[in-house]
Amino acid sequence: MEYLHLIKSKLLPSTLFSPIRLSRVLLFVLLIAPFSKADDVVHLLTAALAKDSSIKAHIALERVSTAHLETAKWAFYPTPSISLQSAVSGFSTNTSERVISLSVQQPLWNGGRLQAGVDQAQADVALRVHTTQAKRVEVAKTVLQTYALWWVEHQKRLAWDQGVAVHQQFLKQVQRRVSMGVSANIDADLAQGRLSATLAEQNLALAQEQMAYEELVFLTGMTGLSLPDNAELPAMDLSLADYTQQLDAALHNSTKVKQAQARVAKALAEQEQDNASLWPQLYLQAERQIGDFSSANYAPQNTVFIGFSNQLKPGLAFQSDSSASKFAHVAALAEVRSEEQAVERKLRSSLILLASFDSRQRALNAARGNSKQVYKSFNRQFIAGRKDWQELLNSARELVQSDVQWAQAYGQYLVASWQLQLDIQGLTFLADHRS
Repeated sequence: MEYLHLIKSKLLPSTLFSPIRLSRVLLFVLLIAPFSKADDVVHLLTAALAKDSSIKAHIALERVSTAHLETAKWAFYPTPSISLQSAVSGFSTNTSERVISLSVQQPLWNGGRLQAGVDQAQADVALRVHTTQAKRVEVAKTVLQTYALWWVEHQKRLAWDQGVAVHQQFLKQVQRRVSMGVSANIDADLAQGRLSATLAEQNLALAQEQMAYEELVFLTGMTGLSLPDNAELPAMDLSLADYTQQLDAALHNSTKVKQAQARVAKALAEQEQDNASLWPQLYLQAERQIGDFSSANYAPQNTVFIGFSNQLKPGLAFQSDSSASKFAHVAALAEVRSEEQAVERKLRSSLILLASFDSRQRALNAARGNSKQVYKSFNRQFIAGRKDWQELLNSARELVQSDVQWAQAYGQYLVASWQLQLDIQGLTFLADHRS
């Protein structure tokens, strides 16, 4: 109901929106000059990131990995153990009935096996953190796409509102002319048909606008959501005026690249762990034994000794495991390069697309202006008898369609602009905004 009240209120006409010119210094240089501070979009993103359940699930998995890391670190500390044995047969009454052993074992050297376990756990934590961040970026892109969809449908609905008003006026006008015998009944039928078609488009745009709005409410949890008419563009960091700097920032903030790098670290740790498994573990053990099955008068004794232990894998399994870990490391390195190339390709495409929007928007604005002039001219010429009724209706329809086409094109630019900021800066601009 809040939204129905909003969309029925008096809204600013779409003609108040002026185009944004893009700086064309180099082909791959983009300087976006926003005409509206993106406070509301930032609030949408912040609310959605705080609400999303899948992000909370990933955060919980981060904590699981952190707990596993703590477990791996504890492996460097002494390990206590206790054993109790009771004889049930074959023992003499002159010997102890049970034997209790208390021991503490401290690893001294293990060929790097324990450190490799810590490194692997740290890589798991990093992978979980970057996976969570990737999910945040995914949610942010969904919110931005939904916001852009709402804005496009909102502008389309405003355009069809104007079209309905014009065609209603035309219908009244032609009905008067028919009653006066100046126009034929077919002209009234044509006006009624055009009005019905325009109403259908208006209803469709209104439904799609409301669907996008409700989706934003669902994503953000903001029930009293109020969206501005003006499209909100991102405030890009103008210090990133060089393509090389933009690419470096995109690579640095890419969650896909960071995930691949974490897999490289994990594969390297697994490789080191396989290599360390060939070495025996040197340990120091202190033990206290109470009782002895071979003696009744056995006094508790304390023993300290140094030992070696190792558990090899069956056959030549260690060689196959070592080969597998090496190939996994090579594959992870290749994945990093693949993700870096994907970031570079996407950045180039986005910059070219946005750089081309300047001329495209000028052309669409020129088309809107021409359609408006043609409509006014045809209206005057119809009154003067130099244009027929169908030509006037066609000019009115083309006027609305030019506004709709402009809104769709600008919506594509809106999505591309925000996605480019996410690709270059990640979600760091949210922290900058809060600070």
